[in-house]
Amino acid sequence: MVYSSSFCKYIQLLVIGIACLSATAFADPPYTLCPNSASYANNSLFQNNLDTLLHSLPNNASVSKFYNASSGNIPDGVYSLYMCLDYITNEECKICISDAVEDIMRLCSNIKAAVVWEENCQLRYSNQNFFGKLDITENIGKDNVQKISQPENFKSVVNKTLINLTKEAASNLSANMYATGEVQFENKPIYALVQCTRDLSANDCSRCLLKAIADVLGCCFTSIGARLLSRSCYLRYEFYSFYRVDHDPFSSSTDSEAKGGGRNIRMTVILTTASALAITLLSASTYFLMKKKRTQKRKNDIVSQLATIHNFGERGDLKFHHQKSHGRNEKKAEEFPCIDLVSLSMATDKFSESNKLGQGGFGPVYKIQSGVHNSAGAHVLI
Repeated sequence: MVYSSSFCKYIQLLVIGIACLSATAFADPPYTLCPNSASYANNSLFQNNLDTLLHSLPNNASVSKFYNASSGNIPDGVYSLYMCLDYITNEECKICISDAVEDIMRLCSNIKAAVVWEENCQLRYSNQNFFGKLDITENIGKDNVQKISQPENFKSVVNKTLINLTKEAASNLSANMYATGEVQFENKPIYALVQCTRDLSANDCSRCLLKAIADVLGCCFTSIGARLLSRSCYLRYEFYSFYRVDHDPFSSSTDSEAKGGGRNIRMTVILTTASALAITLLSASTYFLMKKKRTQKRKNDIVSQLATIHNFGERGDLKFHHQKSHGRNEKKAEEFPCIDLVSLSMATDKFSESNKLGQGGFGPVYKIQSGVHNSAGAHVLI
């Protein structure tokens, strides 16, 4: 069956839309940074030190949300550090770091320095000692696909909020260099979070977050939410509460929401939109197929009726009879002129829709020229 060009274009747009939504669904963590640095060989001493160190981290995560350690000596020594967001529990931290270890070894295999960011934690390792050293290179911004209606005003509010949180996190070391806050924008709450790795000084924590603020507002201020991934710090803001607060009486019952709240909301939106597109695609397909069938049936009926007329005309026995209202006497009418199919086609411009007058009991009624020639060449008035 041949489809119209407009229908094909419609299908293509729907497929592209669904593909874009699928891409968005897979844009969730883990995020990785695997620089083109030195690599290590399989079964090498470095790999052995790396495996030993990384697999020891989840057990430490069950008792501490921040930890750094090393294994081996130069040139095969490995240095590693993890940080869990302060609002999650130790058990959640352990699970997150276990996922991070698996992901970083899979996604950055044979690389001597790498970073992975999960939803609620980050893990880093290197063949160089980076403990206590600020690193704000190669920061990565990740933004929400939905755009804000007034980006400049939104940018100003977010900037002020994040700067205030930076001051709080850097000045209050007892709070684990972590701060959250909520502010109103157009009668909607914005939730924001900042955190530094605890091996930094207060000054370096402030520098890291200020650079992160500049980077995220430079790339992502037109979006309704974003996060900035740095080796030494982390920040995020959204229009929904993606973190728990200490005084939340329902925190114990919302662990799973905290672990993947943002992801669940995005997936709900994505799946709902994809379902709507699929239903639209199915409805459109059904409509075009039914329309195609009706059109084809109408053409077949026309051809069948014309063929019947043509056959009757060739036999020369197509006659009209009129029965009087009183009595049963019949009067032979004038014989209907014989008109072949080719002549009718010419007279109606190949049964063009522009010549169609309506639909009668025996089929379509067409407007024709004042006269045509039959197959014998005789001029016949119609």
